[in-house]
Amino acid sequence: MKSLRIGFLLPRTSLHSRSYTSLVMRALAGAGVDVDLVYPVDQAVDLSHVRVEHDLYVLRKTSGLAFSLAGALHAGPLLDAGPLILKPHQGGGGYGVRIVHSAAELAAVPYDRHAPLFAQRYHPPQGRDRKIYVIGDQVFGVKKIFPRRTEAEKNGEPFTPGPELRAIALRCGQAFGIDLYGVDVVESKGEPYVVDMCSIPGFKGVPDAPRLLAEYFCRAAEYAARGDPPPSAAPPALSGRFGERRPLVDVTRVQQVSNGNR
Repeated sequence: MKSLRIGFLLPRTSLHSRSYTSLVMRALAGAGVDVDLVYPVDQAVDLSHVRVEHDLYVLRKTSGLAFSLAGALHAGPLLDAGPLILKPHQGGGGYGVRIVHSAAELAAVPYDRHAPLFAQRYHPPQGRDRKIYVIGDQVFGVKKIFPRRTEAEKNGEPFTPGPELRAIALRCGQAFGIDLYGVDVVESKGEPYVVDMCSIPGFKGVPDAPRLLAEYFCRAAEYAARGDPPPSAAPPALSGRFGERRPLVDVTRVQQVSNGNR
């Protein structure tokens, strides 16, 4: 059987030796997969010359549009029901996110009239964010502080999601037809609210994430190489290539820290 070929599409500045992407690529290479880096924004590309040369392409980052923070909203009915949180539709890391309570605050927000805006009801969070990560048929939870300042805060504290959070995360994936993603959940007045979703997040805090992601990409490439549609749930781990899977990590402690929706 020929070696699998997987190409990672990403900007040059996003790759460094300690990044999760680097660790995943090393694990894949160690398993005998041909791994290539593809830098789509280095130069102009003649689309007539583009050819599919890999079994699987992984898009790690997208180039963001200019931030937009108000143009689509008029200063009325939505704010009457309470504050809103405004987000650039391709933002990340909390950049460009604002909470507005009044028409005057909305009018004072700078914006790009030609870019879309995402707005949702603001629910004041209680405690840390719940980051729910899905890799194939596995669901992981990590409690994180926002905004995150230290490496420990970025990694967060792993926990086992209960039935409600697990069901919420899986419904989010079903809505988009994907099984590799992350969901941000905040708890407000005792109720969980989904505030964000990413199709391929960083998976920081997920135990043994590089190996699990390498397994996932290998399976996806094998299905693609055979011309088969991917299964709705990922098959069991590939035996012998990456070792045994580890169980989810239980919560060891809970620290209440105030944060905000993103």
